[in-house]
Amino acid sequence: MKNFTAAANVFARTQELFPDGKYLSLAKKWEREANIAISERIQMKNLQEDNQQNMIDNKSSSQDVIDFFEKDLPVESEKVIP
Repeated sequence: MKNFTAAANVFARTQELFPDGKYLSLAKKWEREANIAISERIQMKNLQEDNQQNMIDNKSSSQDVIDFFEKDLPVESEKVIP
């Protein structure tokens, strides 16, 4: 169900309740895998947020583009006529 936090908690609790249990090594393995999945989700979320912020930061308005290109154009009196 992709609820890795709940899964990690269940596997950790299983190890506490049954420290000598038959499935101890499996519970450790699955807890480790659930924690890796949690970490990967956090990293992916952070990357997505950074990407969205970069897109916002780099977004130019039409007026920004016009202002950028017009600043280097000569004024009407400075134009050279061939």
